[in-house]
Amino acid sequence: MTITYRHGISILQLIVYCPSLFLSIFLVVRHGIRTNSGFAFLAIFALARIVGASCDLATISQPSTGLYIAAAICSSIGLSPLMLACTGLLSRA
Repeated sequence: MTITYRHGISILQLIVYCPSLFLSIFLVVRHGIRTNSGFAFLAIFALARIVGASCDLATISQPSTGLYIAAAICSSIGLSPLMLACTGLLSRA
């Protein structure tokens, strides 16, 4: 039940990405999901980071391979929506 450096990073991710998720959902609603703005990809990216950090923090009390795998997948899958969001936001500029 010790909090390591990796768990501290997960706590920091939750602090940063929870408000980011609400902001990106607000922007999706305001600009529309069908526009090519990339805000939907920002919402997906923030959601993937929140799920990954939550799975990583869940390994403190219940260490299982499934949680470690879910945390690793959510951390690695988050790069694709980030690139798509950058492309969408650059096309808007």
